[in-house]
This record gives sequence, C-alpha cells and structure tokens, in this order.
Amino acid sequence: MFYNELIKQIDSMPYTHRRMLFRGEPQKFEHVSSGFYRMREKADPRWAEYSAQEREEDMKMCEGHAVSGAGVFEGVDAERQYELFATFMEGNSLEQVPEKSWETLGKIRQAGGKTNFIDFSRDVNIAIYFACSDIAGLPISHGKSRHDGRIVIYRPLTIPKKHPIMEFPHAGYSKYQSSVFVRPREGGSIPLDEDVLAIPVPKEEKLSLLNHLDVYCNVRPSTVYPDLGGYVRNEGMIFPTKEEINAKYK
Repeated sequence: MFYNELIKQIDSMPYTHRRMLFRGEPQKFEHVSSGFYRMREKADPRWAEYSAQEREEDMKMCEGHAVSGAGVFEGVDAERQYELFATFMEGNSLEQVPEKSWETLGKIRQAGGKTNFIDFSRDVNIAIYFACSDIAGLPISHGKSRHDGRIVIYRPLTIPKKHPIMEFPHAGYSKYQSSVFVRPREGGSIPLDEDVLAIPVPKEEKLSLLNHLDVYCNVRPSTVYPDLGGYVRNEGMIFPTKEEINAKYK
C-alpha cells in the first residue's frame, strides 16, 4: 500500500521531529510560494529580474493593501483604512507588525483569499489530502490526475525561525485542518534546502491515497471543509456526470 510507503519515506527524513510541518501540493510547482507571489509573478513580466529584497517590498505592500482593504468589508472608515495600511508598513521587521494585522491576513487566507502566507499543517494526513486535492472533489469514476504531487516538509527549529510560523485556531477551517501559516522570510517563496524537503506523490497513487484517508483516517472533503462552504467547493462529487447518467438510462 503506497500510503505506508509514503509514511516510511517521511519517517526516514534526516530530521524527523514532532514539530515538523507538512504541506501538500497537487503538482510540483517551480516554487513553494504564496498566493501573492504567484499573483505578482503572473502580473509582472519583470518579476524574475527582481532581487529577493525587491520582491519582499512588493509582498509587504500587497499585505498592507489587503489589511486595509479588508477594513472596507468590516465597516471601518477611510481614515482607519489608511491607519491600518500605515501601521502595517511601519514595521521594520516581520516581528514588529501588529498581531491584529496578521490575524486579519489569517482570516483572509482561511476564507480562500490571497495572502503572503503559505499553508502548512501539523497533520501529515491533511497534507497528503491536499497533495491529491486535484481529484479529491471529483466523482470516483473521474479520479485520474494529470500531475504528480508532492509533500513539502518544513522543520521550524532555528531561533529565530528561518520562516516565521503563525497559527489562528479560530479562523475558518484551521481547527479541522490543523493549519499553520508560514510567512516566507523574504520574497514570497521558500526554497528547498536542509530545512525544507519535498517527497513526490505519483499521480497514479492519488486515488488509493484518498481512499485510505477516507476509510482509515476520517479525512475526506466533508471533514476537511465541514460546512456548506465545503459543499460548494466540492459540488462536483455530488452530482452525476453526463456519462454516468447516460450509462444509467442506456
């Protein structure tokens, strides 16, 4: 069973430790990156030419605008919106940014919005689920992925942490997904190195992994997203496909 093989691979990592964080990606992207990073990379043709510091300045500007923009939907006036933006931008280091601003960004991320956070989990099964998430909400007959996925493992043991981690247990689906947000120290992406490793998840094994998570781990779309928002995210698994309807009435 590939699930057991995958766990053995993770357990054989040189730094197996109870504080490891796990991230599942449905395909092998060029970077382990945030939503803001991917947004700016797509929008700015010069993105690849920027230094890490220039990208970090861009990322922080995006974060400031997000905190301020969220205020509009929370009913704050224009003066308070500017204050939220200015306060965020005044922090000379990530540790000096007001905690309330990070909480706002955490809520935005858990609602599905773009931020400079990268989603990790303390639960390896949640990471495995997201590594297979490109087929997780599809009818079983369509359970074929076109991409190999991967599990990214981060060991945040250095002091100060190489990349800060933040937890907001009451935001969105955090408690169901054992969510931990990792904010890249600089530039919106995390390079693979001695503290950040990746293990491949072959596309041929994704369906068997999802079946194992469902039967033995109580991890499935309805437990990862246990509300009507989860239903909306996974409507594809509810309704029969055209092929299934035709086969039934053939």
